[in-house]
Amino acid sequence: MVEIRHRLYSLQAGRAIAAIAIAIYHANAVLTLDKYLGVDILPIANLMPFGAAFFFVMSGFVMSALHWKYIGQPGRASSFLLKRFSRIYPPLWAALILASILIFLVKGSLPSIFFLFNAAFITPLGFGSSEPLLAVEWTLRHEILFYGFFSLIILRPKIGFAVFVAWVACGAILPSAPENWYGVLISPYNVGFPFGMLAAAAFKFEAFSGKRAPLAVALGTLLCALTALVHAQRDLSMFSQVVGYSASSMLILIGCVELERSGRLSVGWGLVFLGDASYSIFLVHFLAVSAAAKFAVKFVELGMPNIVALAGVVLASLLFGVIYYLVVEKFILAHIIGLFRKESIASKPA
Repeated sequence: MVEIRHRLYSLQAGRAIAAIAIAIYHANAVLTLDKYLGVDILPIANLMPFGAAFFFVMSGFVMSALHWKYIGQPGRASSFLLKRFSRIYPPLWAALILASILIFLVKGSLPSIFFLFNAAFITPLGFGSSEPLLAVEWTLRHEILFYGFFSLIILRPKIGFAVFVAWVACGAILPSAPENWYGVLISPYNVGFPFGMLAAAAFKFEAFSGKRAPLAVALGTLLCALTALVHAQRDLSMFSQVVGYSASSMLILIGCVELERSGRLSVGWGLVFLGDASYSIFLVHFLAVSAAAKFAVKFVELGMPNIVALAGVVLASLLFGVIYYLVVEKFILAHIIGLFRKESIASKPA
């Protein structure tokens, strides 16, 4: 049985790659709009369910791996929630303030107090056809729900697991809902969390040790490619997409973590740094994409190839996220997160 006693850099690499993939997706989606280039420059970038599913799988893995030993200790539930609160909300609030200022400068007005409140506290009630401030905040609404259910598992294991299974099952069985409060509570995306928890259990009991670790990575990569291929050829349901991408993410994640644990995988400092900055990149990259796209159009008119313009927008969004990390998030980490005991593996939110 394996206990996690040190930081796992493969998790940081996974966060970095996922953050880059989401930045590419949003840059391509924005440039595809008629008011910009009106061209789908990189169709493969449209595989959004994989990026979201990967993040949710990683969240399930990290929460379970870090806090498995807390289950059945009611006194640990408040500590768990306090750590999650201090890690998620302060950087989000700073990003919301920045987004509000930019929106006010551009539009001369702000969303209603109702939407501002729900954005600040990540409740599902404010989620409509689009996020009024940060386009990516919809994923945090799923994360916060998962943290709530996981805290219940820590507090009352039998009841917590039963409620958690029922929650996930509803997202798998019931029809997909519109993007509203119901669509957050009952969503296929919630299936990703138990896949991550299964990965944590597999790691804990060394189910993919030895030669099985590379096999897991290979099978996960193959399953991801097959899901993407089938998705491109036919209209797969959201549930089928999420299950395919979540299962492939689980296999790739557990394989890479096992390879690192056994000393057969090393991660470069660049990916580790971007993994450290991934939450900041996730929060603010879309703001930079929106601004950089306007400049990209001008350069394309001067003869720049579309793919180069796309790369420029992606790089601008990543750079902005890194700056936000260095200037804002690290300040928050030093003054807030330092109040709590450091977690034993990657310090980013899943």
